Amino acid sequence: MSADNIENLEQKVEKWINTEGYPLEFQTARAFRRAGFRVLQGYYTRDDPSGTPREIDVYASTDLLIDDLLLRVSLVIECKYAIEKPWIIFTSSASSIAPTACIAQTISSKLGHACLWCLAGDASLKDNYFFVAPDSPGFNAVQAFAKKNEQDRVYSSLQSVISAAYSEAKSSDSIHKDITKMPRFCHILFPTISIDGQLFEAHYDSGADRIKVKDIPKCRIHWRGAEKWKHHASVDILRVDIMDSYAVEAYHAAQALLKSLSEQCRKIDSFFQTKELPNLDISCGGRGIIGIPELFHPLLKLKPQEEKIQEKAINKQIE
Repeated sequence: MSADNIENLEQKVEKWINTEGYPLEFQTARAFRRAGFRVLQGYYTRDDPSGTPREIDVYASTDLLIDDLLLRVSLVIECKYAIEKPWIIFTSSASSIAPTACIAQTISSKLGHACLWCLAGDASLKDNYFFVAPDSPGFNAVQAFAKKNEQDRVYSSLQSVISAAYSEAKSSDSIHKDITKMPRFCHILFPTISIDGQLFEAHYDSGADRIKVKDIPKCRIHWRGAEKWKHHASVDILRVDIMDSYAVEAYHAAQALLKSLSEQCRKIDSFFQTKELPNLDISCGGRGIIGIPELFHPLLKLKPQEEKIQEKAINKQIE
């Protein structure tokens, strides 16, 4: 092959790779690394129980280690190229959920879920950026100007990033064998989508009787269509041009969350040792979830009359 042909092929490869979303992965990774996160690209998690590997474009995490207890907050990030076909997020006030429900329904390991379930009504946590519940959140999304066979790209991206976060949460529980003791790994995960392109919000204006669209830098969507996660999955979708500021805000929110988790883990550990409900210090507020966290089930397997007393005591605490 001549030098001219090699150079021509190199230019074609470079043009192709720059329109396939790969630069976006590097930009996203750099933003979160600069903010203070530990960042991995091309990270793989495994579906439970099949063990099928699932790739995560960018995995950003920050840890807090207290003796043998590991606390981790992670962002599972999918990167999408959308220069010619922007994403449209449909929003509605009817899709809003309470901040307490946003907290309690966050994708987590068993210990993480138990912590957030107990903390759902905590005032400081409601102000944490990760749990801000918009008045008119997104509930669905499409890609503009897409052909019929491309209409499911946004849907598949949402499924993929939520499933990856769920798989990583399940993996966090795999090392915990003794259900009578508190796990030593508390993991909270936030599925996120970064796009290289424009992002639009679309909402129905009843006065004008039409759908109005406006350009936005980011949007939080509460999605109930996930195959793996049965609750609301809160997913942030944002443009790459605000990635630096978003990563910094996420890092500060993660540090505050780790502090709250460490305090709640101490209370849960005390509950495991004493079986005394007041030690859990359960905050008030609706969770949008029926029943108590799975982590507590082994401790509440009592005689029927005692179990009813325990359930009533818990329900009274969260009302």
